[in-house]
Formats: sequence, C-alpha cells, structure tokens
Amino acid sequence: MMIREATLSDLGAVNHVLKHPAVYPQTMFDGKTPREKFTAYGIIKQGPPVYTLIDDSDSFVAILIPENSIMWIAHDNALPEIRGKKAIRICKAMVQWMFDNTPCKKIIGYTPETNKPARLFAQLCGFKLEGRIKKAFPLNGELYDLHVVGICKEG
Repeated sequence: MMIREATLSDLGAVNHVLKHPAVYPQTMFDGKTPREKFTAYGIIKQGPPVYTLIDDSDSFVAILIPENSIMWIAHDNALPEIRGKKAIRICKAMVQWMFDNTPCKKIIGYTPETNKPARLFAQLCGFKLEGRIKKAFPLNGELYDLHVVGICKEG
C-alpha cells in the first residue's frame, strides 16, 4: 500500500472521495458548502503545512491541518467499499507517513457524539479517547459534543 501527498493531478480522485454521497454528509455538516459546489482545489493547492494524503487505490483521503509546530488535526474520509480492515490499514499508514515525513509528533481528530462508527474507527486505528468538547458540533439546528481522539509518535 502506498500513501502519497495529493497534487492537483489528483483533484478528481480527491473530489470523488470527499463528495461521495456516503462521505460528504459525515464531513460537511451545517453551514458548509453544498455538495454540488464543493471542490478540494483550494485544499490541495495550499500544500504544506496542510497535507492532503491519498492512498494508491484513490479510495481514502486524509486532510491534515497544523494546530501548532508538532500537532495536526486529521480529517479522514473513506469510500464505503473500503471501510473496515482496509481503511484501518490505510489510516495507520497515513499516520506513519505523517510521522516519517513531517515534524508531526501528534495527530488529533474530532468525532461527533452522533457518529459512533467514526469514534470506533479512530480507536481501531490506534487513536485514544482524550476528551470531550461540549456542544461544539452543529447538526440539523442542534448542538452536539465532539469527542477528541489522539495518537502520538512516541506512544
């Protein structure tokens, strides 16, 4: 399995994953761009320190945004056909790619309390539950908590 940094030549594949009907609603919630108008062009074009990573099957996209000089916030997106063991292997490889190719020493993610499969996925990928942010996730006019998950380079 190969992980690479996405370039503008990968825009179609990245958009395909991010705009997939089973992916987009989980990542683009209240107040976000409508699916038909969304494009990853600006995310990919920005380049480091924001990383857009894609696997060799063009089925999994991770967007990692720096919080500070050693910690990035991850947004993982997998097409339905690879969810499960394959997506877990890819996510672990992407975490390793970040640790090997950047100054990253910690990756965190936010999983809405309304998305238990995302929290389970993060834990299966090696992330640990680290806390909760109260009423920080808007969905259908309601506010929900976000669970914070994290993984460190040095265990």
